[in-house]
Amino acid sequence: MGKIHKLPLIEAQRIAAGEVVERPANIVKELVENSLDAGASDITIICEDGGKKLIRIIDNGCGMSHEDALMCIKPHATSKITSVQDLATIQSFGFRGEALSSISSVSLFTLVTREASAPEATEIIIIDKTISHQAKKACNVGTDISIENLFYTIPARQKFLKSSETEWRAIEHLVKALALVHYTCSFTLIHNNKKVLYTPITNSLQERVHHIFGREFSSSLMCETDTHSEYTLTIDGLFSKPSFSRYDRNSLFMFVNKRWIKNYKLIQAITKQYTSILPTGRYPAGIACITIDPGQIDINIHPRKEEVQFMHPRVVELLLEKMVKKCLEKNVSQNIAFPLHPSVFATPFDSAQDERKVSRDRSTSRSEVYPEFIEGLRMSGITSSPVFKLPPEPFTTILDSAFVETSPTRLPADVSVEALAKSEALAEAGREQRSYVEQSFKLIGQFNTTYIIAENNGNLILVDQHAAHERILYEKFTTQQETIARINLIFPHTMQLTEQECSAINPYLNFFESLGITLTLKNTHLTIHATPVTLKDQSLDDLIYSSLACITQAQELEPELIKKKLYHSLYAMAACKAAVKAGDSLNHEEMHKLLEELSHTNNRMTCPHGRPTTWVYSLHEIEKIFKRVV
Repeated sequence: MGKIHKLPLIEAQRIAAGEVVERPANIVKELVENSLDAGASDITIICEDGGKKLIRIIDNGCGMSHEDALMCIKPHATSKITSVQDLATIQSFGFRGEALSSISSVSLFTLVTREASAPEATEIIIIDKTISHQAKKACNVGTDISIENLFYTIPARQKFLKSSETEWRAIEHLVKALALVHYTCSFTLIHNNKKVLYTPITNSLQERVHHIFGREFSSSLMCETDTHSEYTLTIDGLFSKPSFSRYDRNSLFMFVNKRWIKNYKLIQAITKQYTSILPTGRYPAGIACITIDPGQIDINIHPRKEEVQFMHPRVVELLLEKMVKKCLEKNVSQNIAFPLHPSVFATPFDSAQDERKVSRDRSTSRSEVYPEFIEGLRMSGITSSPVFKLPPEPFTTILDSAFVETSPTRLPADVSVEALAKSEALAEAGREQRSYVEQSFKLIGQFNTTYIIAENNGNLILVDQHAAHERILYEKFTTQQETIARINLIFPHTMQLTEQECSAINPYLNFFESLGITLTLKNTHLTIHATPVTLKDQSLDDLIYSSLACITQAQELEPELIKKKLYHSLYAMAACKAAVKAGDSLNHEEMHKLLEELSHTNNRMTCPHGRPTTWVYSLHEIEKIFKRVV
């Protein structure tokens, strides 16, 4: 008897549904896009338990007839195309006819719809892919679809859904993205019987941005439009000023013919223009609306239509890069009264040099500008004047044995007569050890008040003083957590968060407490009551928002892994704040002290953010440069 058999139709449909329906947010996307295709000017999205228990989409679109209502739930039933050739000119969001068929096969599905010419609406209830109920009922023109108990027919897939909070954040982010560009339609978003978002119809994208993200966000954006007539391409962009930044890339939105897409290359085209402008770990906000001839793109390359393929991708990327650069140059021109040197928009390295020079020229009292620096000096014994932080630079070869593993011997402050002989021996041992350390590397000096130069066993060693000191402090901070010294704030600091941010941080309040950060959350107000000493000079707003970014970026991970990332993020931030900066002038003793401490620090080859601390050139490499060897 043959082993190959044909799956029952319902089982095949349930398995195939996974291509379209991976999580609740996919369902919301498919149904809202159907509502937009139906010409809706008002859409309401209702969810419960992050969409696991209920997703309901109500619109005032054109609705469907009784016959179309029965047909729409069948596989590959569509009103958008008749052949594959239609894909070259497709203007609608949906076109395959998979969404309703797939969704109804993995949930309890209810459809109520009415077109303008019909006196009554059609109601259809589907259980196990079978119509269990159909009737006529009173209803406004439009469509109302309810999805209950998602994946109840496929327990294996249901168990892979994330927590309710994680699934809800994905839905909220999606709806905000769709609402952004479709500003001629009003959106209402409700979760667990609470209205989270309402955006009325607006006259422009800028107005819609203001409604969704607030005044600070919208006022930070600069407008720019550019076209490429040869490729029938237009980009309308809103890009943030250098004074405004975010802790992740979630505030960058890309649209192609009003379709929200994910495209790393286009995001990179925007972010790399800010490389020399924003601090490390900060990202711009932006919205790019690309309008292009449908024949120049393929929207059928992704099962959930989240990506598009451009016929000429580099043309789009270059136009986007040019637009962002133009926005930034205009912003500079508006804010300064003298011409800007071209190198500011050249490379990160050149820009950093210019900025360090400006910062040094304008520097005031060091203790006033960098109060957080004092804690780092106490912990490392290094004293200098911080000025500016250099962005990451590439490196070629790292030699882990550049420094000898040694530890200095420190004499006690007071020595008794009885212990004089021992102290002399200790002093001699210290001198011998100091001599040994001196012999292990020869300190040459400081280059560009940023890099320490040393020589070791015929190798030329460059050490990024900020990255190195950052690693030293990070290791000290993370090994002193058994007894956390904390500071109770005389005036607790209160922040206004969004509903999404509150739901993200709430599960981790006890974890923050274990790190010495006391937080309370009431409604949408987060109050900070205490912080550890290591974070005493850290901006409290930065502390919370960077933590939120860490939680959001790692939302797909298990809670314990998210806690590990938070732990690392907080102490990397503290180390970065307290470390010496690029541009600080260090004397011989200070440089030697830093190299000595780095030599017996764990993980010393990179800073906590992954940048190299050390770049080593071998004598052979240098002699090849000077043609002494081949």
